[in-house]
Amino acid sequence: MSCPLCTCPLCGRTLRAQAGAKRLGQTATRYKDCLRVCDRCGIALSNSISKPTYIRRDWRHGLWDRGSASRLETLVGRALNRANRGNKLRRLANEHSEDMLTWNAFSWIEDYRLMSAAEFLTGSEVRGPARIYYWGFNDRDPGWTPVFRDFLVNRFQEAPNRLSEPDIIIEADSVVVFVEVKFMSPNERGNAIRDVYLSPACIGDTSGLKEAGMYELTRNWAIGLEWARTVDPKRRFVLVNLVRESEEGGIEEEFGSLILQNREQKFRRITWESLVCSVCPELAERFGAVTSYCRPAFPSLASPQ
Repeated sequence: MSCPLCTCPLCGRTLRAQAGAKRLGQTATRYKDCLRVCDRCGIALSNSISKPTYIRRDWRHGLWDRGSASRLETLVGRALNRANRGNKLRRLANEHSEDMLTWNAFSWIEDYRLMSAAEFLTGSEVRGPARIYYWGFNDRDPGWTPVFRDFLVNRFQEAPNRLSEPDIIIEADSVVVFVEVKFMSPNERGNAIRDVYLSPACIGDTSGLKEAGMYELTRNWAIGLEWARTVDPKRRFVLVNLVRESEEGGIEEEFGSLILQNREQKFRRITWESLVCSVCPELAERFGAVTSYCRPAFPSLASPQ
């Protein structure tokens, strides 16, 4: 195996062929299925011939804080979409796991900059202590999830084992923030949207939303609007699409033109680069150097700013 795709992306050493693996070109979602492995780094190249990613032998090696492994495993094990928990945990080993990136960044933000992040994401002052939930759960406030779960089942007729789980929910006394995380993957388009998510009177252009088929954003917009007002009718709601600078440049106009926005309900496109620079520049070095996945994506964050 002497070719450019047969060297380790981390240490540069030649990869070995793994016995019992699938052939090149065959889909490999687990380390054991990958043909090309680096024992030293504990990673394997996926079986894609042209643009392989890498899969870690142990997903814990992708953590910026190795001490957070047990907590992350607990959170994934309690994520709202029960049917997807196993796949979510396995997917953490993939270099391109948005869930791993979300955890690495937001768990640090939770401990050190949560109020600042809430105000940055909303673009306004936030009143009261902020609380954060990952995929609908936080072990530091477990009592919140059953209430939200019942809300999804009763208000939106969602199946109990396949509940919607926004990537990040941040709550405060004055505002609720839903964050749809994207990183090198586009927002879904062209998908069928259930009428139940188009029924709230304050949602906007229902026919336009149905035609656009942006299921994830539409579902989060509908659920977030309703949930924000369950506790306080005056509570604001902000839906954030967190993307890279190079991605989804027109999403605020595209999706924003289809929904009803006002002072109390907003849709915002926020970039990872601006979040890091404005809220937590301490993370810039990690984004720039810890993983080859983040390194080319954040050239502007090569050093803390």
